[in-house]
Amino acid sequence: MLSRRLRLPLVFAAAAVTASGAFAVSRYSPAETEPVSSTAAPTTSSAAPTSPSPQVTVSVAPSLGPAVYVTSPPPKKTAAAPVKVDIHVDCRKGDDGNKGTLASPLRTIDAATSRSLDAGTVVGLARGCRWQTLVQLRGDGTKSKPVRLTAYGSGALPVIDGGSADVEAVVLLSGSHQVVENIRVTNAKRNGIVVHGSNSGVRSSQVDDAGVGVQFRAPDTWADKVTVRDLHMVRDTPGGDDDYGAVGFLVEAHNVEIGYSNCTNCRAPSNDYGHDGGFVEVWNYADNLHVHNSTGSNTQGVLEIGADQADSSADNIRLRNNKFRNSHGGLVLHTDNNFAIASAKISFTGNTFVSTGSQDPPILDGDLSHVTFDGNTVTTSSFVAHRTPASHRCNSLYLRGGAEVGYQRHSTERLNGKASC
Repeated sequence: MLSRRLRLPLVFAAAAVTASGAFAVSRYSPAETEPVSSTAAPTTSSAAPTSPSPQVTVSVAPSLGPAVYVTSPPPKKTAAAPVKVDIHVDCRKGDDGNKGTLASPLRTIDAATSRSLDAGTVVGLARGCRWQTLVQLRGDGTKSKPVRLTAYGSGALPVIDGGSADVEAVVLLSGSHQVVENIRVTNAKRNGIVVHGSNSGVRSSQVDDAGVGVQFRAPDTWADKVTVRDLHMVRDTPGGDDDYGAVGFLVEAHNVEIGYSNCTNCRAPSNDYGHDGGFVEVWNYADNLHVHNSTGSNTQGVLEIGADQADSSADNIRLRNNKFRNSHGGLVLHTDNNFAIASAKISFTGNTFVSTGSQDPPILDGDLSHVTFDGNTVTTSSFVAHRTPASHRCNSLYLRGGAEVGYQRHSTERLNGKASC
């Protein structure tokens, strides 16, 4: 459930702090490099308005985009162009006195990331390694030369274990144009990964055993092919209407894109609400949020939206072509309580919802006067909605037990069958 979250200062062993409290950093230029294969950086689109979120700047959002299909046989996949890892880190054969080359790697991630990194710097973590540590990426990249934290070698994803430290994040992206990819983050008391820098994102990575999988606190940020699972509550106390946690993706900034991602077991018991969590939660700011081609299983709903700021806004939110199984509800939109958001406009298109608990919340809950619900497939043992959406066409509605639609169906909506339009 949405709440007024406490913001605790980050605690990183790698941080050098000046008398004024700011990080003291120096620029880092790698002396030697070694090539390994990886994937290219994401592309971006046009400029977007400034987010009211703190400590963020206007930037440009990447477009993950759907795959292209053709009627003829698809062309053979070509290998990604090789890129160079500038700083190698290996928990088994590394030493922090080394140069960071493939033949002479560092041992700790802190040795590679405690200084500000130049645009284009790639930090590689050896596959099969595990570190109990906290990581902050420093230094701004560019659109063509992002700062990257990735994996090299063969074997299982490298693991960053937060050790249940009571800090904001296990991995923090503090600069613009930063990318975390091919990494597993685990054992996070609060957030697994927090994206503070604009135009930054997470790709082909996993977060598990966390309170929140990925939190977005800067505009024009993204998650692509990210798996989040097995989440827990961050705050769970009797009374106070303030429990929160078990959220896959927490959005607190405009122009965020979440694509081809998964959230499993994003639901946990809560003293205040019975259960809490969900696939995506919006807090205060989320204009142009786009969630597409993703899946969820055993989530406490799909999208919850709320706020505690007068200028809050969640307009032009789009959810399309997603599939949610055991979703325990769908949308929860707060517009008339302690968590009311000032403005919200949402569209659901081509999604599949399966919510079969007789006590599950409705698929659509809240003021639906600015909610479009077209071309979706719903299976529910509860209600589709208690109010009528602004648009509701071509939906296939499968009702189990004593379930009800809850509003007057449009002529294009089909009950217990597939809509033909």
